[in-house]
Amino acid sequence: MSLYQADIDALADPDPYVRAAAAERLGEARCTEALVPLIGTMHWRQEDVEDEIEGRTAAVIALGQLGDPRAIPPLLAFLQSSLDEDLEEVSLTCDVMESLAKLQASDALPLLERAVCSAEYDVVKTAVLCLRQYPADDTIVVLLRAAANPGAIARDVAVEELGLLRDARAIPLLVPLLDDVTANDWLRGAAAAALGRIGGTFTFDLLLAAFLDAGLSENVWHGVTRGLGYLADPRAFAPLTQALRTSEWPIFLLEALGNLRDLRAVPILIDYLRDRRAT
Repeated sequence: MSLYQADIDALADPDPYVRAAAAERLGEARCTEALVPLIGTMHWRQEDVEDEIEGRTAAVIALGQLGDPRAIPPLLAFLQSSLDEDLEEVSLTCDVMESLAKLQASDALPLLERAVCSAEYDVVKTAVLCLRQYPADDTIVVLLRAAANPGAIARDVAVEELGLLRDARAIPLLVPLLDDVTANDWLRGAAAAALGRIGGTFTFDLLLAAFLDAGLSENVWHGVTRGLGYLADPRAFAPLTQALRTSEWPIFLLEALGNLRDLRAVPILIDYLRDRRAT
């Protein structure tokens, strides 16, 4: 008899908490013998049982922990079904994506792209976090398409991730987004901040012009300010400090000054900290 037979048998228990505990132990033990029963537990719905999702959630997580590529097809099918059914179970969908990422399932990339473009913010964030576990060349392609998709609700999340990747291939997408006055302000601000992280020959001039534009909306300006800080270009010191004298939103300017890593900013930041402590 297998060392884990008792837990494998417990996956058939009608109590979802018993199934969940067994699945957790089997996943931690990476017990591949439990693959088929865990798949069955993942699909076991009990509409008349409270907290029935506990057993399915634990089974999904355990399948990711097994490290067995045979778990990929059923997880892919589950994610496909969830996306097709308009994400009726958001938390479970997120768990499935995380398990597929752990298994480095390359076939999951198209589905993760769909998730990034979904209307559920938690699903979008989880999909982006999962993409970080894949090679950068795979991730950048998915994120570029998602960020360019006008139907995606949370395009700004994809744009932010592009900035974190610091890949110059995103610049041709981000510059028009920043300049698009018809686009969402949060999206334009995210594009500006991402451009600052990525850098580039003309990025400073582009962001400075936007920073000095008196007609720029507040939310876009905040992103532009962050972008100037991320660039860490000493030429940004003067315009940032000048704006600080009259700004009603100094926090973004102070953050940018700190990100410049320019020693000239240290006395300003210390003085500002002292002033705020005194009041």
